Amino acid sequence: MEDPKVVEACAHLTEKFLGSQPYEALQYVQSFVARKKKALGRNKTSLCVFHSAKLFVDRDASSDAGTLLLWFLESEDLFHLAGQKGTEDKYCDTERILALLKGLPTQKACPVVDQIYGPLHQVVAKAGLLNVGEVSTRMQQFEGMSADIFQQSKKWFSAYKVVVRLGDLERAAGILNEWSKEGYATEKPLFFARAVLQLLSEKKLSQAEDMVRHGKTFISDNVSPVAPGGPHSAPLAVWHLAVILSGLASLPPMQRVDKTRLFSTLTSSRIYMTAIDKTDPRLSELLMRVGMQIFGVQPQADMQSNPMAMLHQMMMASGNMGKMGQPGGSSSAAQQPDMGEIMRQLSRLESLSKKN
Repeated sequence: MEDPKVVEACAHLTEKFLGSQPYEALQYVQSFVARKKKALGRNKTSLCVFHSAKLFVDRDASSDAGTLLLWFLESEDLFHLAGQKGTEDKYCDTERILALLKGLPTQKACPVVDQIYGPLHQVVAKAGLLNVGEVSTRMQQFEGMSADIFQQSKKWFSAYKVVVRLGDLERAAGILNEWSKEGYATEKPLFFARAVLQLLSEKKLSQAEDMVRHGKTFISDNVSPVAPGGPHSAPLAVWHLAVILSGLASLPPMQRVDKTRLFSTLTSSRIYMTAIDKTDPRLSELLMRVGMQIFGVQPQADMQSNPMAMLHQMMMASGNMGKMGQPGGSSSAAQQPDMGEIMRQLSRLESLSKKN
């Protein structure tokens, strides 16, 4: 049987919602909670908050429901997790979030999830319960719900992030493919190249490999009417570079294979640097992080404010361009990377990889 205090409080809130604008109702709920939380206690106050959130959703004011729950999440003396230290309450507000979202149509659920997704993870992580017991189980359910809601709402970036967090790189590749349809057809390889480079920069080598494998399903090198070497071929060049770097990163250590030097040779190539400059110079920043995190390149601290200069400095530090600009150095022709050497090294890497 429901607690009479909760029934009375919820009935009062329902009455206040009638004839009120969403903003006014939101202000009233927050004021009500501030005044009544001590008398009601944490559990009953929570029930009133979720009752109010449902009232907002029913009135097609899901954004206000999300704002209310965000405020609730950020109130440490209100939001409660099962197993939280210092409390003996048995209920859990993550369970109440799931109950609210279940059965809601996507268009009503999305504004709520959009506002609380990140903050909820922060609260659970701060409590040290992200991988503990029933809270962990419910958060996995929340992840699955969020992925579906974001994808169905075509909020591609959010959907992609959630699916990668879930470890489903095949689905993530499918989301990138759908997302890429909102741009030019020739830009599709960039969506996948950025994803691979981002994963490498975060040291997620196996996920980067998976993205390469699934990405190849959606990318064709024969994109008509793109002429080989034309301006629209730059995105493909960036994709090829990402594929090569992923393979190089995942290759086991081997004698006579200097990964740092190979990375520097590849990223200093006129072909790839020109492609990056034509598509998105910000990609150089991702390459810098990949070089530092995966290939052990150490740029000078004073170069960090200038991405392109920093990338150049990384090449200098690796020894690949060590004589450039020095007295008695090579001519401009000698400054260009030896593409024949690149191809020989890559062929050798491929054959070694197959043997392993």
